[in-house]
Amino acid sequence: MQLSVDGVDTFVATGGRPFDKSLPSVVMLHGAGFDHSTWALHSRWFAHHGYSVLAPDLPGHGRSSGKPLTTIADMADWTAALLDAAGARQARLIGHSMGGLCAVIFAEILEGEGIRADLVVAIDPAHATNDVPLNVDRFINIFLSRSVLGGGDVKPKPGFHGHYASFDLSQHDEVSHINIEKMDTVQQQLVTKVLQLATSRADGDTVPIRYAVPAKAPVDLWDSGTSVFARPGDSLQSIATAYHVPLWSVIQVNKGAERTPLVPGERVIVPRHLEPVVEVSEPVPPKH
Repeated sequence: MQLSVDGVDTFVATGGRPFDKSLPSVVMLHGAGFDHSTWALHSRWFAHHGYSVLAPDLPGHGRSSGKPLTTIADMADWTAALLDAAGARQARLIGHSMGGLCAVIFAEILEGEGIRADLVVAIDPAHATNDVPLNVDRFINIFLSRSVLGGGDVKPKPGFHGHYASFDLSQHDEVSHINIEKMDTVQQQLVTKVLQLATSRADGDTVPIRYAVPAKAPVDLWDSGTSVFARPGDSLQSIATAYHVPLWSVIQVNKGAERTPLVPGERVIVPRHLEPVVEVSEPVPPKH
């Protein structure tokens, strides 16, 4: 659809369905030199599953008029104007590269207005990306630490109490700045994250988690960590098995606890999705 945003004719992809401001909205922001087609698959899926989609061509990009905005602050202000023009009251924010940085800055604008942001996802945002503001309920950063075009290692501000997870995919040689947001596993899991917002809950405490995902390891986008406590005879291996997570994920967030066995009652962080963590008494038998 075409919208006038700050007086500029703007093309906004809506996933093949008319934008309905009564539905929850997802805003997806592309990077410099890209356009709305970055989010083609995401847009269609959300639009056909109960969400309204705003995937704009930023000014001076794609099918939008005007000159490219020169600062990220201008982009964030423009994003606010986009929501106003569309009549959207609130939105989940997903951004790639420059768009990821813009999503974080826009969340800061919402913070200044006393508005919460229930989900912000940054995908290989710029190095200069600010810390996650305190009004964000769930933040996920998926990045390449060695990327020149992105590489933003976004951290939560002191006092952040939301769900925070960071995933550095730099050991995955098949992933680059220009295809990271198109990875099938990332697309599928981001869809799930948005759909879970209305129904998901998490038991226990909330612990920020940061991972360098090993080469060839599946990319599992956990939401945060939570605490469990060792029982007699427990090791990190037994806890990883009990909570259905890979051993490397437990080792990375429990540095110094590699010894076997653990001390009974010792606190161990395990990654989790936003649903109750379910422990089983024995490992699930392999499928044949």
